[in-house]
Amino acid sequence: PADYPAEFGGEFAAIRGLPTGEFVFQIQDQNHAKSLSAAFRVVEGEGAPEVQAVLTLGAAVTGMVVDDRGQPVAGATVSTDMNNAFSGDGGFFDIFKSFIPEKHSKAQTKTDARGRFRLGKLAFAEYMIRVSHPDFCEGTALDIRLENEGQEVDVGTVVLSRGAIVEGFTTMDGLAAGQVKVTITVPQPETPPTANPSQPPKPTFSASVVSDNDGRYRLLKRVPPGTYKIHASRQTGENNIFEKLFDMKETEQTLTVPPGQDLLRVNFNLSKR
Repeated sequence: PADYPAEFGGEFAAIRGLPTGEFVFQIQDQNHAKSLSAAFRVVEGEGAPEVQAVLTLGAAVTGMVVDDRGQPVAGATVSTDMNNAFSGDGGFFDIFKSFIPEKHSKAQTKTDARGRFRLGKLAFAEYMIRVSHPDFCEGTALDIRLENEGQEVDVGTVVLSRGAIVEGFTTMDGLAAGQVKVTITVPQPETPPTANPSQPPKPTFSASVVSDNDGRYRLLKRVPPGTYKIHASRQTGENNIFEKLFDMKETEQTLTVPPGQDLLRVNFNLSKR
C-alpha cells in the first residue's frame, strides 16, 4: 500500500497485521522485473522489521518458431513457465503452489512475421518456454537459467509439429451417446527403461474431452506423430470407478498418427448396462 506513514519518515510503506513467522515480499511494477525481498522474521513483542528490496530490469529470452518444414510460424503464443512444469496443473498442486513465493515472471507474447519472439523484464529463475498455435502441437524450450541483469538468452529454434486432429462419435448400442469422456495417452512400456542419464526421458502426451449431446467429440489439442492408446468411458452421476474401468478396457484402441496426417476419426460404441 502506498500510504507512506509519517511515523516512518515518509520513506517506507507500512504492512500491518502480519502474524509471527518468516516471510518475503514479492514486488511487481510495470517498469521492472518481479523481485523478492530478503527473508525477514516477525517476532511478537519486538519492533517492526525494516525490509529493503532492490528492483532490477531483469533478463530476457529470445528465439524463433518454425514448423516441421522449417517455415516461420507467425502469430504463435509464447509464454513463460516454471522449468519442467506440468501442463494444466490443478487440484492439490494449485493449493500447494499458492503457499510458495513465485519467483518466475509470467509473461506472454506473439511471434512476428519472421517467427521471432522476445520476452523481457523476466525475474531471475529457471524457466521453460511454451509455444502454442491452433494449427500445431505445443512446443517447448527447457532449462533456461536467468541469473543476471541485462542477460539475454537465445533459446534457438522451437519446432512445432503439425500433428493431427482426432475426432469421432461415441455411441451406446449404436445410438448417439453424449457425456462420454475420450482420453488419449502415450502407452506405458512393457518393461521399465534402464536408467541412462545420457538418454532424455521419452516425451509424454495426454488429452481428453467429453462428447456433446449428439455424441460428437474433438480433442482440443493436436496429437503429435506417434503411437497412442485411446479409450472412452461414460461419465455417470454415481461416478462408479469400476464401470469406468470396464468401459476403458472394452473400448481401448491403439492409434497411430503418421507424419503429415491432418485428421483422424475414431469412433467408440459402448455396451448398454
